[in-house]
Amino acid sequence: MNRLLFRYIALVLLFAWYACAQITPLTGGEKDITPPQVIKTIPGNNSTLVSPKKIYVEFDEFIKLNNIHKQFLSSPALKNTPKFKLKGKTLIIELSDTLLPNTTYTFSFGNSIVDITENNPAENFQYVFSTGKYIDSLEISGNVVDAYTLKPDEKIFVLLYPNLSDTFFKTRPSYVG
Repeated sequence: MNRLLFRYIALVLLFAWYACAQITPLTGGEKDITPPQVIKTIPGNNSTLVSPKKIYVEFDEFIKLNNIHKQFLSSPALKNTPKFKLKGKTLIIELSDTLLPNTTYTFSFGNSIVDITENNPAENFQYVFSTGKYIDSLEISGNVVDAYTLKPDEKIFVLLYPNLSDTFFKTRPSYVG
């Protein structure tokens, strides 16, 4: 009987040892395909009567900045490029310019804000605010075509200047669309 019990215990231990010794690679879970989403902005997006020195944009996940100095666009243009800092899940934008009164500002980030796991971009995120009482739509309509082919071009920028008489080559445009 002792011999049968010994074999039974040895068999159970062998199965337990074999089950514990299986080495499998870690999967890491499902692939992250969701881009970062904005949870909150301070001042709020589309705020009026504000002239912030710092803007806080909080996301739902950790982010990193990818070529932000090449992709960031301010309309109207700022004289000094803002400083961009990350703190946790929050992007902090520090402005050093004095903002114009009664002006709507649009900050476009392109695809420069990405999550840290799969580099999913927060595509074409824009932050808009006004130093005046309302958000100016600045709507202009028209068609831009290639002069040689007379076909529309998808990769066109329209630049607006306050006065073309002597500043066109010396200054940045006021608005870019």
